[in-house]
Amino acid sequence: MKLYLRHNLFKIVILCSTMFLSFGVYGQVDDLKQLYKQHRYDTLIDILTQRSKECELTINELYRFGKTYQKLTKYSNSLVHANALIQKCKKEFDSTYLFKAYNLKCENLIDLNKTEEGIAFCETISKEFRPKDSLELQLLYFKWGMLYYQQEQYLKALDIYDKITVKKYTDFDIFIHNYGLILLELGDDKKGFKNLKASIAHNKKTEDKDGLAQSYLNIAYFLIKLKKLKQAKIYLDSANAIPKKHFTLRTLKSKYNNLYSYYRHSDFQDISSAYLDSIYICNEIIYRQKVSQEIQEIKTSYEREQKLKRKVQIKDSELERFEKQMLQGIISFLAVLITILSLMFLYIYKNIKNQNKSILLENRLLQSQMTPHFIFNALSVLQGMILNKKETQAMKYLSKFSRLLRMNLENSRIKFVVLTEELKEIEHYLELQNLGSEIPFKYSITVEESIKNQLMIPPMLIQPFIENAIVHGFTNECIDKQIDITITFNNRELQCMICDNGIGIEQTLSKKNATKKSLALIIIKERLQLLAKECKQKTKVTIEDRKHQGEHGTQVYLVLPYKNL
Repeated sequence: MKLYLRHNLFKIVILCSTMFLSFGVYGQVDDLKQLYKQHRYDTLIDILTQRSKECELTINELYRFGKTYQKLTKYSNSLVHANALIQKCKKEFDSTYLFKAYNLKCENLIDLNKTEEGIAFCETISKEFRPKDSLELQLLYFKWGMLYYQQEQYLKALDIYDKITVKKYTDFDIFIHNYGLILLELGDDKKGFKNLKASIAHNKKTEDKDGLAQSYLNIAYFLIKLKKLKQAKIYLDSANAIPKKHFTLRTLKSKYNNLYSYYRHSDFQDISSAYLDSIYICNEIIYRQKVSQEIQEIKTSYEREQKLKRKVQIKDSELERFEKQMLQGIISFLAVLITILSLMFLYIYKNIKNQNKSILLENRLLQSQMTPHFIFNALSVLQGMILNKKETQAMKYLSKFSRLLRMNLENSRIKFVVLTEELKEIEHYLELQNLGSEIPFKYSITVEESIKNQLMIPPMLIQPFIENAIVHGFTNECIDKQIDITITFNNRELQCMICDNGIGIEQTLSKKNATKKSLALIIIKERLQLLAKECKQKTKVTIEDRKHQGEHGTQVYLVLPYKNL
């Protein structure tokens, strides 16, 4: 016959509630507490059920939900809420209620006779308790020892109960009663019966009828086991004297089991058989309750699952809405960003365009300054011929000058001219200058064949350096005057070398009439700088005296901007 321990911890909860439970200061928590104290469990369940539909329950409400279902002996529902409470406590890092949730779950596992699961659970969670949670851990020992007892592991049960050292707990009736049962199972009859009799005295004092009946019946059970039937009958009669309305179903079943065992050992088979029917009825009711609880557990689990699904759907909907808002925000942000960038690029483009316009205007201005300078020098030569009455030479000079001027005016309208066209104009200029010179000079123009008709250069860049060589480099004392112009293309650079055999740049600059820099040279250098920016090409002007090379004259090295034809 299976003996049931007293595992109702109602008295422990009542005695320790002021120490361990905090129900808050809000009105709704006070209301729940009052309903629980008044044993209005059904009302409490209705309120919490309705509240769970409206919002997520707090930790305190979940704990009260689980405890209330336990009081209604709906252990499966209580277990569901205990598990939910454990998850919520872990999520919110509430260690105080977490250990209460552990104890609640253990109580439900005992009531549901899930001893193996309960023992494994206790072994796992016992490692989580901290020194400051020692009181909660000692409360866990009550359930843990009970689970070992139900598994008939009495030595382990005794070992666990010996760990309960707090005097307040060892004075509890449940401790005295259960400790006595463990001792009796281990054969310590003297201490065991002493504990059970002490439990009887305690129950009489507290007027706990069901607890008193359990103590009577447990003593009777062990007396029958020891075949002390007369003494057992005394305790059975004492239990029978208590009205059935005070009995729980399990206590009632224990009573019928003891009566059946007593009459069977007393050889009253007919009477003992009658109690078998009562035991069968109790088992049937317990089975139905168990099935009902399991159905209710499934139903509760299903309702919680549906509730969680609804929450997930709501969260998914919110997430989808958030994603749409985020997408709209990103699109709006990108649109604003693109607008700002477009305005910035437009502003930069306009700036660059204006800069290019400015460069172009400056380039044209400088180019236009070259033409009057060239005309001034040519007219000076023509004036000298007329004054010297060289009419025929003057007419020839004037004809060539007008032709050269026409070519120069035509080229001044465009930024780049074909290299061969520019060289023709230079050659025409050299011929014109020879006409105005008393002692003609020789000249040569050498160009790589591969670039003659392939490249374009800005007009009037080379001519001023040739003019400087003729006007300032050659003197009347110079004989065999020579100017050599060489144009090559190396490393993507268009290079031009102008060499003369005159007096040299150093002597030219030292002459009194050459103290001022040539206006043409200043203009040409500024123009090259502007063209370098416009074409994004490297340009260079280098003027050296050839005496450093052991020769006479000046050498001009140019790196010119160019375009492919």
